[in-house]
Amino acid sequence: MEQSQKICLVTGAGGFIGGVLCARLQSEGWGVRRFLHERQGTLVLDSPGFGNKRRGNDGGRCGDGDYCGDINEVGVLESAMRGVQVVFHLAGVAHTGGRSAGLYHRANVLGSEAVARAASATGVSRLVFFSSSQVGAAEDGRLPMSAYIASKQEAERLLQKHGVENGLEVCILRPGHVYGAGMKGGIAGMIRMARRGWLPRLPALGGRLSMVGVEDVCRFAMAAAVRSDAVGRVLPVCDGQVYSVNGIERLIREVIDPPPVQRRAAPSLHWLPLKGGAIGVRRRTKDVQGGAIGAAIRCPRVILFIASVVAETMNRIRAGSVGFGLGTYRALVSDQSIDRAAAIAAHELLGFTPQQRFEDFLRGYIHTITPPLRGSR
Repeated sequence: MEQSQKICLVTGAGGFIGGVLCARLQSEGWGVRRFLHERQGTLVLDSPGFGNKRRGNDGGRCGDGDYCGDINEVGVLESAMRGVQVVFHLAGVAHTGGRSAGLYHRANVLGSEAVARAASATGVSRLVFFSSSQVGAAEDGRLPMSAYIASKQEAERLLQKHGVENGLEVCILRPGHVYGAGMKGGIAGMIRMARRGWLPRLPALGGRLSMVGVEDVCRFAMAAAVRSDAVGRVLPVCDGQVYSVNGIERLIREVIDPPPVQRRAAPSLHWLPLKGGAIGVRRRTKDVQGGAIGAAIRCPRVILFIASVVAETMNRIRAGSVGFGLGTYRALVSDQSIDRAAAIAAHELLGFTPQQRFEDFLRGYIHTITPPLRGSR
């Protein structure tokens, strides 16, 4: 290993963003250590391509460059951070229904505190924390403060305070909704339902959001890890667009189920009377695609709300998640977009230009998961 090579630790490396970030860091010459969440005793499910890992007896080691454990285990975190210059902290519990406020606090707040303590104890220079753009929307009063958002907000404040008091360089990222192959959440659910023809047409909703491609958010994080002017800042990142929920729905439908396309067919023996009493052959055309996905009538907004209440109750009773709930409904009707001026300022600060667009991603992504329509070529 070259002496100039930077060494980093990625917590939450087995997740959607974490796996992409690890691969990108490695491709650009970083030495990467992965901190993986321990599940079911000793079994850990890592990101695709790295296989399953098991905790060893050597400070949580579970493979070459891999550490397995709970995010609150300071001892294992310290073992993972020795010799590391930068920590990318992604580990935590995401905003899904059925999660208790206590779980969010333990994973997102106390877990971040443990990461910060371990980083200071081992001489880490910088910590890049992945928060959420929903924190900014809630602070502005545009989105209700949920237990998830409150935990992210508290983690931000805790890390900023710790950084000032202990000399740890902290940079906080607030990405919009992250899209890419392997994504989860509401938009991924909409795509799955639409391609099966199960997505009802949504009522007119006021929801607005910002999004960012997973490769872009990883590029942004890597810039934040090395730029001195990123220290102590809260930086929003998005692809530069603001999307309406109804606009996303329309785009998904257009990509999955395009408007009917007329194709000329060979003449058939379909004799019809023509003008002036003559008879002749009329050429037939036929629709080759389109027209059948989703209901023609929009789902009433009150029905959508009732469905979210029922789903939330199911989440709590089952202590799991059906992928929908009151939080999803609130997101659909709220403005959680990133302020354009703030995004431009953050992008310019780090010399960052988004390279991904949701529509371009969506067209390629859907064609990889949706079988061709019958009769299409």
